[in-house]
Amino acid sequence: MKAGLTVLSSLLFLASISIMAQEIVCEGDRYSNHVFSKVDSTMDIQYGQASTLGGKSQSLLIDIYEPHGDSPGLRPLIIMAHGGAFVGGNRAQTAEFGKDFAKRGYVVANMEYRLIDALVLDSTGMFEAVIMAINDMRAAVRYFKEDAANANKYRISGESVFVAGVSAGAIMASHLGFLDPMDEIPAYLQAIISKHGGFEGNSSNNTQYSSEVRAVLNYSGGLMRSSWIDSDDVPVYSAHDDKDPTVPCDYNTSDAIPFPVYLYGSCAMKSSADLLNIPNQLYLVPNSTEHVSYFYNTNSKKLVFQESAAFLKTVLCGETSGVSEEIAKNGAGISVYPNPFKNYLNIKTETNIQAISVMNLMGQSYLETDSFIGNHLELSRLPSGIYLLRLKTHRGTSVIKIVKE
Repeated sequence: MKAGLTVLSSLLFLASISIMAQEIVCEGDRYSNHVFSKVDSTMDIQYGQASTLGGKSQSLLIDIYEPHGDSPGLRPLIIMAHGGAFVGGNRAQTAEFGKDFAKRGYVVANMEYRLIDALVLDSTGMFEAVIMAINDMRAAVRYFKEDAANANKYRISGESVFVAGVSAGAIMASHLGFLDPMDEIPAYLQAIISKHGGFEGNSSNNTQYSSEVRAVLNYSGGLMRSSWIDSDDVPVYSAHDDKDPTVPCDYNTSDAIPFPVYLYGSCAMKSSADLLNIPNQLYLVPNSTEHVSYFYNTNSKKLVFQESAAFLKTVLCGETSGVSEEIAKNGAGISVYPNPFKNYLNIKTETNIQAISVMNLMGQSYLETDSFIGNHLELSRLPSGIYLLRLKTHRGTSVIKIVKE
């Protein structure tokens, strides 16, 4: 009997270890700060294969960065994509990101994707190239989810996969996070999606695995349609230059492409996310006409990396609803009260307001100013009703629903 109890105890112990290994452990500084000094790199792993726009077969490769000397257990994964306007760039451009976040305890997969290798004459051709690249990112997500469900060589939690990207890579990551089959997709775009294997694409055959992710890191990216952001979509951290001409922060066309291609950038995405109460944060470089300037300055790059990691840790270790209220509030740094209000609306911010506007739900503007000073807004002449208050600070643009009694 004693021997039987010993065997049973051993089995229960092993079972408890197995269960513990399936959980993400959120203790100490892990996932927010550097807790490892070295990184293990595995290069040129094939995650898929597909035909390029020019008709050539391409093996799709990925580099994997892991914390050296990590203890047993599952880890979250970040899949990162480089920039280059879908015509250039390579994995070396984002290797620093992979090594930095691996030192924080993440596993990072630095991916390549199909670049344009044929003549593109209009926006439809450009959108086709974008869809193909998004399909590659979906295949990368599925590659790790398939491994997690089987041998799990990389000790990834299939429920804790994030996507990230810079410029073109951020456009890919944002679409993967926000575009889904339930969205209203124009007929011409649906035709492109169908041409390339449907919504999951044809960059790999393992479409029985999900390509859904838990959050997005968007570094100067954007969406074809901001209306694709829905209330049940994932949290997003963004960074952007305020007057970026390459990928607009609001809604505009890109000067990097010789024909008109319009995008809703990080500022427009934040406005939609704020309206829908989607946890989000935006690092905005005020009055900057550069593209991804924050990664070319040591201090701002360090800050963006740190904010990104803190944001992901809150998603990873917080409540199931996503980012905590504290992070959402601090990210915007704004509160308004009372709401509903009568004549005056008090505004509390952690930073100066650069511009302010008030409009009704039909888009009619009642107030626009870039010289707001003080901490309350006089709106006594405003008719009773529901309005949108748009506030712009160096941290980004916030849209708050207000009610005039």
